[in-house]
Amino acid sequence: MRSVLRQKILKPKDVAVFSEGVNEVITDLIKRIHTLRSQEEDGETVTNVNNLFFKYSMEGVATILYESRLGCLENNIPEKTVEYIEALELMFSMFKTTMYAGAIPKWLRPFIPKPWREFCRSWDGLFKFSQIHVDNKIKDIQSQLDQGEEVKGGLLTYLLLSKELTVEEIYANMTEMLLAGVDTTSFTLSWATYLLAKHPEVQQSVYEEIVNNLGKDQVPTSDDVPKLPMIRVTLVSKLKYTQLALCHYATSYEEENFPMANDFRPERWLRKDNMDRVDNFGSIPFGYGIRSCIGKRIAELEIHLALIQLLQNFEIKISPKTKPVKAKTHGLLTPGDSINVKFADRK
Repeated sequence: MRSVLRQKILKPKDVAVFSEGVNEVITDLIKRIHTLRSQEEDGETVTNVNNLFFKYSMEGVATILYESRLGCLENNIPEKTVEYIEALELMFSMFKTTMYAGAIPKWLRPFIPKPWREFCRSWDGLFKFSQIHVDNKIKDIQSQLDQGEEVKGGLLTYLLLSKELTVEEIYANMTEMLLAGVDTTSFTLSWATYLLAKHPEVQQSVYEEIVNNLGKDQVPTSDDVPKLPMIRVTLVSKLKYTQLALCHYATSYEEENFPMANDFRPERWLRKDNMDRVDNFGSIPFGYGIRSCIGKRIAELEIHLALIQLLQNFEIKISPKTKPVKAKTHGLLTPGDSINVKFADRK
């Protein structure tokens, strides 16, 4: 799978073609924020942004993988999408249990049936959802071929036309990539809003850079991200809160690797000049080398473009409902409580 996707999603320029689709999802995200905050007394607070960004991440990565929208950010979410969200939530909520379910011997399963039953139920739901979308794309492609039309499309179209993977392999890999791309991205965005709300001076610095180099109203693309180094280093700084392995979390907070490691200081990652290097293997959330995260560039695109447009539209502030939030281990590091912040209109 990695060899097939290497030429499609492993470089920033490869994922640039997905900017338009991701920006359409971000437009719906901003509309959803307006809807949610209107339900609060102060007209600005959004409670449990964890859930909001979970749905954004799912919609964004599905737009890229399936080349279709799921409706996660609509007021009335389609039934099939609700079922998929429930299957994902079941998988994540029982991560520690289901992680070992596949290793339970068959003779032991009747005595402790729940872990295996839940494991199968959640994965069956995930695979079924992927199968529906892959099969729909196969029908679309066949229809175009029958009419003598040139077949054009994105990632899924490429995989189906290349025939380098069987349809069954595509079902499986689409499922796993969506599963891997939702919680990691959503948790990172949740931490982002929490930390930017708690550090208004950092938020103001990032916002000023956006206005000076891009403008307040221009919709960004992947080509604009290199002009905004503070956005990029802010992401790097937040990723230490979303680690998959505890050893990465530990090294991210070692004073030897990062002076004042507990402080939120994105500027530590800025290069002073072209010859300066600030690479530090004390924090490698995406891994490194040939086995690094295959979805790294997609995740960065979704997070960068979302953060830029959130800051163009809103000043993120502490709310009376904002509580101290610590990380907890749940397969990866997640916010230990719901994150509630204000999204105040930019003046």
